[in-house]
Amino acid sequence: MPKVDVALADLTMRDITLLGDGLMYCLKHELSEEDAVDRFALSFISMAQLREEHALFSVALERFCKRILSDQQKWAKVKLFVAAAISIIDTLSDITMIFEFLSRGEKVFAYGTLGCVFFNLTFQAIVTLYQNKAKPFKRQVKEQIYVWTLAKPGLDAWRVASESIHEEGSVINARQELTIDKTLELVAEAIPGTIIQLASIMKTGDFTHLGFMEYLHTFTSMQTSNEYLAKEFKGSEQDEGKMDIFRTNRLKWKKVLGNEVDTWLNERLPVWLEEDVEWLTDEMMSIIPDDMIESEELLEDLRRRRRKAGQKESSLDAVHSVDGRTTE
Repeated sequence: MPKVDVALADLTMRDITLLGDGLMYCLKHELSEEDAVDRFALSFISMAQLREEHALFSVALERFCKRILSDQQKWAKVKLFVAAAISIIDTLSDITMIFEFLSRGEKVFAYGTLGCVFFNLTFQAIVTLYQNKAKPFKRQVKEQIYVWTLAKPGLDAWRVASESIHEEGSVINARQELTIDKTLELVAEAIPGTIIQLASIMKTGDFTHLGFMEYLHTFTSMQTSNEYLAKEFKGSEQDEGKMDIFRTNRLKWKKVLGNEVDTWLNERLPVWLEEDVEWLTDEMMSIIPDDMIESEELLEDLRRRRRKAGQKESSLDAVHSVDGRTTE
């Protein structure tokens, strides 16, 4: 902060310029205009004298500061609410990915993502409990509901934007609470969730594991994700391409396609098994839902092939294990 140790009557144009810089410094480093004006008046002898001589000086200066910052505050509030919306969408996308991973049989990734979401909400709940420990029990319950219904980011943004800086009974102010919650979200959910999705991609080589990429086009299209999956299935000319339908959530395409997938599978599966098509790998057979196969004989044949593939893999693992011990 610039120094202007000059009395009110002795101010020069250079001193006035430095006082303006001092006011902007206070506005930048204080939480509110009121705090900035108080610090400004206490930091400069001339301003302290002016406040003593004119009782309305502080009020006028506060209004002046608010007018100066009005446009910046408007956009700052927009940024706050956009960030809150992104946080909520991010959590909802993680929940969507949990179901996607489960539908693909990737339980490790599903439970990992679930753990990230749970730990994030739990940490937020702990911070909220600490923040409202001096408030009535009903208020504490209400705040916990905000956390577990995913409304907390929006509530935090509203409190900061509405200048509810420090509510009575709160341990920390709203801006500090928002900062803590965002940090916890980054550490407990955002970063681990990204690592889990990248690990899934590296394992399968399938970029549709990134849920937002699979449905990105729906932000600019009237077509729903259900309709998109149905279109992809019908538009694929090869059976191998149609098999990708089993890597997605059945609840989505079932509403649009009905029994069309069931009929196609039961007509084509016997042909694939008889011809022993190259693309029907062990992994491909594993994603075929047993409950969609109508013929018991066909289902038993598929299960037999799966068991054979599993035994072959176990034998190879045993050989590699023996070779490893021999090398040692």
